[in-house]
Amino acid sequence: MLITLFIVIIAAIYCGFVIWFFIGFNRKQAHTNTKTNFVSIIVAAHNEEKNIGRCLRALTRQTYPANLFEIIVVDDRSTDGTADVAASFAETHPQVKLHYIDETPPGMPPKKHALNTGIQQAKGEILCFTDADCRPGKSWLENILQAFAEDVGMAIGFTHLIPAQGEKPPLWQRFVAYDSWITGFVSISSISNHFPLTCGGGNLAYRKKTFLTVSGFSTIAQSLSGDDDLLMHIFAKNAGQKIIALKDPGAVVVSETVASLDQLRRQKTRHFSAGKYYPFSKKLFYFFWQGSSVVLTVFPIVALCSKSIAFQSAIFALFVKWSVDFLFHFSGFRKYKMATLLKYFLLYQIVYPFYYLLLGLAGRIKKPVWQVKS
Repeated sequence: MLITLFIVIIAAIYCGFVIWFFIGFNRKQAHTNTKTNFVSIIVAAHNEEKNIGRCLRALTRQTYPANLFEIIVVDDRSTDGTADVAASFAETHPQVKLHYIDETPPGMPPKKHALNTGIQQAKGEILCFTDADCRPGKSWLENILQAFAEDVGMAIGFTHLIPAQGEKPPLWQRFVAYDSWITGFVSISSISNHFPLTCGGGNLAYRKKTFLTVSGFSTIAQSLSGDDDLLMHIFAKNAGQKIIALKDPGAVVVSETVASLDQLRRQKTRHFSAGKYYPFSKKLFYFFWQGSSVVLTVFPIVALCSKSIAFQSAIFALFVKWSVDFLFHFSGFRKYKMATLLKYFLLYQIVYPFYYLLLGLAGRIKKPVWQVKS
C-alpha cells in the first residue's frame, strides 16, 4: 500500500511539471518592437571550414534590411580553412567582418573569449548569436527584432537538430534530433512561465548595454560551457528586464547532430557540466522533474524483477507519464508542423531517462573538454 501511494505521488509530481510546461508553451506573448534597430550578429568559429559557408549564406539572405545589420565572424584559433571561407564572404558582402584570435587568455574559456571579442567589436545595440554549424531561416533576424520591446533584455529561440547522416541516419542520431525538439519546447515553455531553465547559444539575442551591466561572462568564467544558459540565469536575476521566448516557426534555427557517439558523449558532458553552476532553485526543479521521470521509468522493472504486488500500479503510473508527455510533445510538434517525428516517441520515452541520468552524472564528475571537429 505504501509503495503504491509512493508511485501515485511521484506520478502526480511528474504530471504537474508537464502541465506547467504545457501552459507555458501555449501562453500568449504581447511584446512587439516598433523601433528599427541596428543589429550585430556574432558567430564564434573554431575549425568550422565545412560549416561556416552555409551559416554565412543563411545570414546574408535575411529578410531584415542588409544595411541594418553586421555579421561578425570571430575565427577562434582555427587550423583549417575557416578564415578563408569567411574572408571570401567578406569580399562580396560588406556587412561580413572577420576578426582573428591567436590565443586565449588564462581564466577565460575559449568560446566565451571569442564571443567577448565579437561583442567588443559590435556596433549594434542588440546582439544576436548563432553557431557556425547552424543555419537560421530567412526571417530569423526579423523575428528576433520583433520581440525586443523596450522592457526586453534577452530573446531566446531554439535550435533543432537534423541527423548528420542524411537519408539513413543511425537510430541514435534520430533520438538526438528528437531530443533537441523537446529541449527546445522545455526552454521556451519555462521562459514563458518566467522561470527560465535552459537555452542554447545557437539561437540567442540580448542587449549589449545589459550584457555589460551584468558584467558579461566574468562571473561564469569557471564553466567551460554556459555562455548561453548560465548567462540567461544572470540576466533573469540581475538585468531587471524581461526574457522572451521566440515561438514563431520562423525563429527556429537548424543544425546537424554530431557525427559519432564519442563526439556526442563529449558534447553532452560539456553541456551538462554547466549544471553545477545553476541557481539552487533550478537544480531543485531538475532534481524533482527528472528524478520523478527516472523513478517512473525504472520502477516497473524493479517491481517485475522483485515480483512486487506494486507492479500493476507502476505500469499504470508509467502509462500516465507517457500519456501526458505525448500530449505535450504532440502540441509542440503540431505547432511546428513536425508531427511525423512522433514515431520516435516510444524510443525517446524508453531511452531518455537513462540517457539523462548517465550523461548528467558524467557532466558533474568528469572534466569537460571542448568538442573536437571531425
